[in-house]
Amino acid sequence: GNVNTITGSGSNLYVGGSFAIIGGQIRSNIARFNNVTGEIDAVWNPNASLQIRAITVDGSNIYAGGNFTTIGGQSRRSIARLNNTDGQADSWNPNADGGVYGITVYGSNIYVAGVFNNIDGKAINMLAKLDNTDGHADPAWHPNPSSSCNRIIPSGTDFYVQGSFDYIGEVPRNDLAKISIATGTLDATWNPNAGAGTSVYSMVVSGSNIYAAGSFTSIGGQSRNRIARLNNTNGNADSWNPNSSSSILSIYLSGSYIYAGGNFTTIGGQPRNRIARLNTSDGMADSWNPDANSTVRSIDFSGSDVFIGGDFNTIGGSAQQSFAYFTDKPLPVELLSFNANAEGSKVTLRWQTASELNNHGFYIERKNGENNGWKEIGFIKGSGSANTPMSYSYEDRGLTANYPNPFNPSTSIDFQLPADSKVTLKIYDITGKEVRVLLNNEIRTANYYTIRFDGSSLSSGIYYYKISASDTRGQNKYEQIKKMALIK
Repeated sequence: GNVNTITGSGSNLYVGGSFAIIGGQIRSNIARFNNVTGEIDAVWNPNASLQIRAITVDGSNIYAGGNFTTIGGQSRRSIARLNNTDGQADSWNPNADGGVYGITVYGSNIYVAGVFNNIDGKAINMLAKLDNTDGHADPAWHPNPSSSCNRIIPSGTDFYVQGSFDYIGEVPRNDLAKISIATGTLDATWNPNAGAGTSVYSMVVSGSNIYAAGSFTSIGGQSRNRIARLNNTNGNADSWNPNSSSSILSIYLSGSYIYAGGNFTTIGGQPRNRIARLNTSDGMADSWNPDANSTVRSIDFSGSDVFIGGDFNTIGGSAQQSFAYFTDKPLPVELLSFNANAEGSKVTLRWQTASELNNHGFYIERKNGENNGWKEIGFIKGSGSANTPMSYSYEDRGLTANYPNPFNPSTSIDFQLPADSKVTLKIYDITGKEVRVLLNNEIRTANYYTIRFDGSSLSSGIYYYKISASDTRGQNKYEQIKKMALIK
């Protein structure tokens, strides 16, 4: 899966993309987290049928855009308004016939950008102005871009629009344009001209400066590789030139830095894999280097904390699947001691903390061999906030918790054999009835194993899986049972 968009609002962090599981919970393409503890909201679950590309918060309303056909328990095409309690969709239903990639709330109207040709039953292309009460589109406000738009940014009396278009109405404009908020008419003077066949994916307006990023190689009358700074008068580029080696999908201005994410491997005069921090004075990359192993698609801030989304599974030197958090704050846990003890087939971890601040808990990971990655095998709940020493332990032996759990329709069951063994692995329903035999007294060599269990033919509910193992002589018997939940 991947994370396309991140939007912070107070203590909440809204995340959208193309995923089935996030934060250890089943969530279809959209989720809400506490931005302090990192804990996923257990109640707010809109359950979008397809990917989310945009999330905008306006008071108690959450606007979501993407390519879905159902969300918040309702049939909704590409755009919906959700409540902030449980994520249900209300009656507001503009019904776009194509994807919605950008949503901007301005006054009493909602402005949307995307790849639609019809919205609210009206032939309106790519950009539309919607009433925030009933979702009706204003047919008089119709800039009419020739192709897709992905974001609208207000500045004074104008909107800056970005995308992959070649025209606004009948006037040539490549990927960037400035239009009147009141009428939707094109500004005749501002024309950076990013070049045909390219795209602008992200933009930041700061006073008289407009930072633009995408796939272009020239813009504002200058040779500029994928990122540039333009003036707000005629769109010309100034001398600021970070020179990215490949496309940039997201930029964010914080203080005197531009944070950039995308597919590049060099930017700002330094080798940087897909994410970098650039100085606004000269465009050079500083020492901040999270080093993502795949595409970075979104960057957002909450105070001094940086939230990053994309396609990566490692970033900042650790395993992080598609979503990561960087902070300069003191770590929430002060560790006093950590010990590991191996005894036969059992490994026991014990640790003690001196203090904890908003500590959700500890994820346990295991690595099997130098050429394999780390894999989550357990979770130990933390103590929240504590000023006295707290002790914890975890035992890794035999059967580990299945993942994901809850699951739909399949999950992985891992187990460890310290010696060659005869193994039986069975699934039981909540009444104790045997419903599936995955292994039946099979001989397996000493190793870690993953067995895939498909529950497509079973109904939702609680199930148990039981492993029975003995050595090849039938001695040193071992049994363990764990619980899992199938939710369809």
